[in-house]
Amino acid sequence: PQNTALHSHIPRLIHQTYKSTTLPAQWEQTPDAWKRHHPTYNYTLWTDDELRSLIERRYAWLLPTYDNYAYSTQRWDAARYAILHAYGGVYADLDLLPTRPIDGLLAGHDCLLPRTPNVGLTNAFMASAANHPFFLEALHQLPRYAHAWYHVTRHNTILSSTGSTFVWAMFLRWPAAAEQQPAIIPA
Repeated sequence: PQNTALHSHIPRLIHQTYKSTTLPAQWEQTPDAWKRHHPTYNYTLWTDDELRSLIERRYAWLLPTYDNYAYSTQRWDAARYAILHAYGGVYADLDLLPTRPIDGLLAGHDCLLPRTPNVGLTNAFMASAANHPFFLEALHQLPRYAHAWYHVTRHNTILSSTGSTFVWAMFLRWPAAAEQQPAIIPA
């Protein structure tokens, strides 16, 4: 993907991640669905090797934390914040299929974070202009959250160190007076 400067609109980039370019059967059609509904967007499926390369190239200070995560999911979560900071665009988990174009949802925003049907925010779908300070702050906080005392189960460790609970915590600590507020959208 091409890098874009921070501006008032989210660039037409769609990012998804998987360990390799060979997707499991349940997700084989996902890239085509995103491309079909968004023909003017550039689509990228990032592999584990490409994600690590991005961290190494652009966020070398984060590499020790990234490499030492206990679970691959933690690396995938951390990398989505790096992708959105470095390039901007839309990040969507592979199990999210569009039913229509998302242009209207993105219009006029620099950063979008959706609520979960449960409590808080999710990182399964996020959108941002490149270089948005929210995602840079999230990247800077990842080492601090990597080994918290409340990481008692695999699921809780992932959620609280890099996942949905982490992004919710980043939003809650984001200054209300900050000029570039993430927009919160319904689940």
